[in-house]
Amino acid sequence: MKEANFKCNHCSTSFVHEDRYLKHKCKQMQRKEDLETPLGQAAWLYYQYWMKANHRFVPEVKSFLHSKFFSPFMRFAKFVKEVRIPDPELYIELMIELDMMPAMWTSDIIYVAYIEYLDKKIPPIRNAKITIETLFNLAEDMKCDITEIFNHLDPHEVIQLIRQRKISPWLLLRSRKFNEFYHNRLTKDNRMLLETIVIPKRWAEKLKNSAEDVKKIDQFVEALGL
Repeated sequence: MKEANFKCNHCSTSFVHEDRYLKHKCKQMQRKEDLETPLGQAAWLYYQYWMKANHRFVPEVKSFLHSKFFSPFMRFAKFVKEVRIPDPELYIELMIELDMMPAMWTSDIIYVAYIEYLDKKIPPIRNAKITIETLFNLAEDMKCDITEIFNHLDPHEVIQLIRQRKISPWLLLRSRKFNEFYHNRLTKDNRMLLETIVIPKRWAEKLKNSAEDVKKIDQFVEALGL
């Protein structure tokens, strides 16, 4: 019987043949490779922030590699990048406040809680101005007038911009142009997705309880021809 001369430093599996050893890739080896990527480094930083915010000792990075939280934080780092969450640390703080474990952080329901939290922290007029700035930038990129912007935007792009709160329901729900876009360009599936992010009953109540701000936003909408 041949002696096993090759051993994985990550999982301690031994191999007799070098070719099998070279082809070997265990879970821990894959995690180490993932950790060395920009996404992995972001996951490690978010994990450290979460531990410190919970007043816990931050273990060495080697412990993170073996931790049950490695995969959830990798998913969260990917989520932050894809959704372009503007303040990941604020997101983590809210998760702690809600007593949500990292495995839950990327669900749509939890993300809705985050954007509603942001809506409370950022005044309606400020949200409206952010939206106007975004729409002007998009119109410039697409070489069109801002009044025609919703004729040029793809439904998925609009939904993503709303998810990122680069365009806000505070202004969109008062816009005739967006109303036309909603009814003429969005599919049933688009509308269902949008209504998980902008819950109609909650927003009807928000608008009702913010009459003065809504009046100012209506003036913005009219002036811009939206």
